[in-house]
Amino acid sequence: MGYNLSMDAFKFLSLIFLGFIIFEAVRIIIGSQKAVQAGKKVKPVSQSILGSTANLLVIGDSTSYGTGATSQANSLVGMLAADYSKISIVNASENAMNVAQVKDKMCSMLDQKFDIVMIHVGGIDSLKLTPLDTLRSDLETIFSTANNMGAKITVLVSVNNVGSVPLFRFPLSVMYTYRSRQVSQLCDDVCRAQGALHVPLFTEVQEEPLFSEGGGHFSADGIHPNDVGYKIWYDKIQSVVRPYISKFND
Repeated sequence: MGYNLSMDAFKFLSLIFLGFIIFEAVRIIIGSQKAVQAGKKVKPVSQSILGSTANLLVIGDSTSYGTGATSQANSLVGMLAADYSKISIVNASENAMNVAQVKDKMCSMLDQKFDIVMIHVGGIDSLKLTPLDTLRSDLETIFSTANNMGAKITVLVSVNNVGSVPLFRFPLSVMYTYRSRQVSQLCDDVCRAQGALHVPLFTEVQEEPLFSEGGGHFSADGIHPNDVGYKIWYDKIQSVVRPYISKFND
């Protein structure tokens, strides 16, 4: 009798666990589809200024593409363009771009010259668990390529805490927090070695600024920031880069 009860209990718990896995998989697929659709609604911001004081290249993933923002003006590069109205901006970002793809695209643009290069990467590589040695090598190539483009300033805006976004729940949230922390630290190490500016968006879950001011500042896909979230990130980026970039806007 006790054996049968134990087996029945095991089967019951197995069914509950399987149901949970299926539910979470469906929820993540739906969220991912929403992210893809959101990416199709946005055009990355660039600006061409006649007689510009400097040329700036922005390249990276959906954070610099603007996915999740309700308008171009509310995206990171939209706010950057508004604050630096004398600087020409080429935005070569793409949704779901990883470090290796950024490296390859920059290498294909070596015929162009830029005074400032701003790179947004890390999220996709955190999700896909890209080997850290590969990341380091690709980042070093990216910085070398920026130098060959003539960059006087290179900025790396690295991954936020992917494990803190609403789409991912335990145990994925724990795994992705750990991985994002590793990628952020690696980015910091490479930036220090290469003399580049680093803007780490990573924070521990309990300190996540996108959960501040009375709510979660995420778009409907549960992955990307909404307008408020992008403003929070933009202010953090500006706090690091303003002293270096503002002189090019005079």
